[in-house]
Amino acid sequence: VELKALIEGRQYYVCAYAISRDGTFYSVPAEFSTVQHYLPTVEGLTEIEINDDNATMEARLTDNGGMNITECGFCWDSSSAEPDITRHKKVIATLKDGVFQAQLTGLAYNTSYHVRAYAINDKGVGYSAYVIIKTGSSAKATITEMTAGNPTPSTLDCLLYTFPSPRDISG
Repeated sequence: VELKALIEGRQYYVCAYAISRDGTFYSVPAEFSTVQHYLPTVEGLTEIEINDDNATMEARLTDNGGMNITECGFCWDSSSAEPDITRHKKVIATLKDGVFQAQLTGLAYNTSYHVRAYAINDKGVGYSAYVIIKTGSSAKATITEMTAGNPTPSTLDCLLYTFPSPRDISG
């Protein structure tokens, strides 16, 4: 016999019975409890490396909630203090020995982001507390045109056209 619709984390007593012309007879009651499952717990969110347009993050799965983890990773946003995997950017990581790591890409220069780690089991999504990271601000100049004038044995005047704006260099 299969018992259905049992509630997680509850204690149950069950016994068998038989009805005959001599009456109803019961077995000795058996006691059991169902397992309580819950959301996974993720902690230890830290930044490994932060660059101008990407960041490498690491986190630790401290409890799987009594179930298999189907996905883990990181989600982030520049405006929401509680980014989630359904409304914000995310990257999926690989869980190994309770630790996972991934690179957040496509970040804007000189921008602050709220980042959370997450893990999913059949109960739902468990999130870590958030951390705030800030990307670097180094600009990558691109020389698009260069002209030189007034050459002498010791000097040369140069005008560089760079992105985002030109600048005059003499020397």
